[in-house]
Amino acid sequence: MILLGSTEHGVEPSDTCKRYQKTSRSYIDVTRPAVVKAYNANMGGVDLNDRMIAHYRSGARTRKWTVQTILHFFDLSAVNAWLLYQQDAEEAGIKGAEMMKFLQFKYALAMQLLKGISSDGSSHSSSGSSDVEDQRTGSKEAPSSHSANAVTSSPAFREAPPQVPPSEV
Repeated sequence: MILLGSTEHGVEPSDTCKRYQKTSRSYIDVTRPAVVKAYNANMGGVDLNDRMIAHYRSGARTRKWTVQTILHFFDLSAVNAWLLYQQDAEEAGIKGAEMMKFLQFKYALAMQLLKGISSDGSSHSSSGSSDVEDQRTGSKEAPSSHSANAVTSSPAFREAPPQVPPSEV
């Protein structure tokens, strides 16, 4: 028995699907609730995400669960960003051979993040604005580099994909 809960789907509307029964060695019709149909339709995305994380997991030699969890969320964010990059590239008409592979994308993402950190460890913005509160007015101005398309419009993503050194592959 399997129990599923959903705030979006319920039991109804239910439909029928064919399942193989070992005892009779034939396909039989089985009633399937709407929540199971929705789960089956979307479970491939979870499998793809898990597979991509497993290929290039950020490794840290630590037993601290907090560090492992944070690194997992970085990996999860990188995979989700890459999937969005692929979707945007397809909509823009970029062919598959011209798109960055996941390792190239992750490398370019790391380079972009490292560009935002100065040698003294403090982050800086290319627009010169700061997201700390202005002492006089108390207002907080968001830097322009935090726009929705800042990553895809940055020069690193408009240029050719970076070449990953062979020792890192």
